Amino acid sequence: MNTNINTNKNKNTNTNKLINATILVALLVIISLLSNLPILQLVSIAVAPIIVVLIYVRSDAKYTIISFFVSMIMISILLNPIQGITLTVLNYMIGIGLIWIVKKEYSAFTNIIILSIALILGVLMFTFLNLKLVLQTDISGYLNMIMDAFDEVFEMMIVMYKDMDIDISENPAFNQLKNISLTDILKLIPVYITLYSVIVSTFIYKVSEKILGRLNIKIKALPKLSYIKSNIKLIIIGLSVAMIGLAITSINLDVGEGISLFGRVIFETTGAVGGISVISYLLEEKLNYKTFLRYLFLFLILASGLNLILVIIGIIDSAFDFRQIERDGLYYVLKNKINETSE
Repeated sequence: MNTNINTNKNKNTNTNKLINATILVALLVIISLLSNLPILQLVSIAVAPIIVVLIYVRSDAKYTIISFFVSMIMISILLNPIQGITLTVLNYMIGIGLIWIVKKEYSAFTNIIILSIALILGVLMFTFLNLKLVLQTDISGYLNMIMDAFDEVFEMMIVMYKDMDIDISENPAFNQLKNISLTDILKLIPVYITLYSVIVSTFIYKVSEKILGRLNIKIKALPKLSYIKSNIKLIIIGLSVAMIGLAITSINLDVGEGISLFGRVIFETTGAVGGISVISYLLEEKLNYKTFLRYLFLFLILASGLNLILVIIGIIDSAFDFRQIERDGLYYVLKNKINETSE
């Protein structure tokens, strides 16, 4: 008798998991179709991975794997096989990153790094599949196609301005653009991919935090702008990579410039984020600026070209932690030592 009851319970559980997975896969397919609409692409890339997480949580890993193939087939039927493969790979790659975040109790900063890595892998696989299946070329061939297109555009511009009796070929800015080589583009690709992944991952994380929170699936909340502290480890890593790049450049290897640029961007961006946060804290907590005026002031600072000052402020605060966000900075340690001595 008990055996029959347990069997029925298992059947009901599996049926519920199947029903949940089926409904969520249907929703995932609909959301994926939105990626064809330029305005809704960002909505698709943010919401689709959340649905993957829900399939995993409401059903289990087995149904999540099955849903991968089912959604791929459905999108292939509704759009085309290439988009079915590429969109599904991208959605599930980011979804795996979110699943890992939900399962583990890491800090918000670590979660953003995990999600950024998942997004980079997803974008690289998405790009690779598109190049191989659609254009039937590799990244080098694709970039050569872009360079050839640029050359044609520049030649057309020269002819067009020549008809207007203007010799644009002597313009320094034009020549600088015209002289950009394939090597220069290759140096910039890691930087742009990294910045893109961090920005989009932060957006996806914020959306996930809101949606999953309403469904009682908790992830670490992102701190407010005024309470972000630059990660000292990331600053050191960025500086170290930049120095390694300079060392490689000194022995006449072109790859060193790209490595140095990549490290410098990590170093400066991490510091600048902390600097912006410190300024925001002063405006919000010390000067009682309203939200609109605070963001307007921050925008004016960024537009004024004071980025280096922001980087310096962020780096100093990462070491001293004047706002005592994590209570592990030099300011907190020194303050405690002074208090202990005075007692």
